[in-house]
Amino acid sequence: MGTDKTVRRRRVAMIRSVSRLPETLAAIHQDMWSIGFGKTSVPDVDLRPVEDAMREATNLSARIDAELPALFRSTDPDDLTTRQFDEVYTAFKRERTACFEGLLQLENFLRRGFSVPTESGGSASITFSLLNRTADIGQPKHILKMAAEQISECFPIDEATEASLPAGTVIEDYHVGDIYKNISHATIINRSTVERAFNRYMDAGDNDVAVALKKIAEHVDQSGNHAAAALFDQFASVANEEEPDKSKLHQYWEGLVAILPKSCPVTAGQSQ
Repeated sequence: MGTDKTVRRRRVAMIRSVSRLPETLAAIHQDMWSIGFGKTSVPDVDLRPVEDAMREATNLSARIDAELPALFRSTDPDDLTTRQFDEVYTAFKRERTACFEGLLQLENFLRRGFSVPTESGGSASITFSLLNRTADIGQPKHILKMAAEQISECFPIDEATEASLPAGTVIEDYHVGDIYKNISHATIINRSTVERAFNRYMDAGDNDVAVALKKIAEHVDQSGNHAAAALFDQFASVANEEEPDKSKLHQYWEGLVAILPKSCPVTAGQSQ
């Protein structure tokens, strides 16, 4: 079991790393724009933070490639999830390459200065904002972020939820069916979401479902479990839709069952 908990912690950390790479590359792009905006040359000292950030992003990217596929396989995924992962990971790598190539091109512009040869044999200075358009990575950045989010969805929902929370929010010594211990008791349930779902089912005459939702909310709130609270917010949001997606409800419910104590007074049948 200790090994399982160690692997689970590695998976949560990897999901965070996958999500962090698009953010890191977007931040580098913004920094380059800020450094070069309105200028025709940039001193080397201004480029050092960009160079450091690029090295960090390169190392992060290499770690993802080295560890992500094996960590995904350690979840024992079904065939459908495996195909989904293969597809989105391929897109992730493709758009990541496009982002890196664009950023390297912009870094070279910053390093060389912004001038182009003229017909008379001289050169003319141009602004970085014009050069920035020749290496536009807006679309690759957007698709990379979407691919990262879809990779997260290929992992168990409780792990993806924990990875979306601040590091250290949820206890590390986790295993299915057990209770989280030593966690902070600052809950994050969105009470307005719960109340809307409760009122919706009461108005529709589904009193049992409404009461069950409220019981689950109370139990999660008392547990102080951040991961369970985040899952329940998602569960309640889907339940409040005009035509709730039952597959999503089931997925969120399974995540709740996995991380809440077995003493939870609500059965899976009441969640439908």
